[in-house]
Amino acid sequence: MIDHTTDIPVWVVDGEIISKNILLAVDGSTDALAALDHLCAVFRPNPDVKLTLFHVQPSFRDCCGIDFTAPQNQENDELISCFIKVNRQCIDNFMERAMRVLKAKEIHEDRLNIKTQPTSFNIGRSIVEEFRNGKYGTLIVGKRGVNKRFYMGSISNYLVTHMSNGALWIVP
Repeated sequence: MIDHTTDIPVWVVDGEIISKNILLAVDGSTDALAALDHLCAVFRPNPDVKLTLFHVQPSFRDCCGIDFTAPQNQENDELISCFIKVNRQCIDNFMERAMRVLKAKEIHEDRLNIKTQPTSFNIGRSIVEEFRNGKYGTLIVGKRGVNKRFYMGSISNYLVTHMSNGALWIVP
């Protein structure tokens, strides 16, 4: 069902949701903006909801199958540095846009937290760990991420199979 929906968000709920804290995993994609819009439409009238925008900085290995960790050379270092800079610009642009959306929807900054974490293993696992450790009740993600696949992206797929004790919203 999740794979084949093109415009309807799917909510997967496991257990009773008590926490009003929401984690929105963002990657700078238009799907992450769609997830933010869906969140605003549902929770805008509820002032008790706290929102965290959570970005896991991908490593170069997340985007390229070649192992650039060894041996080190100047070309590899320049490539990795360029990748980090482009990712930072992408997420900065996303955050500026997200803040404009939140302001337009009258969601005040006192209800908002922004977290960024470098990836230390895989991005999906980092998101699940933040969800568990932060005691969130709901996790919201875009369906496809930056790759724009027809079906679920690898991170969304990971979250569907590894999330428990909470609500997972997958927004196309």
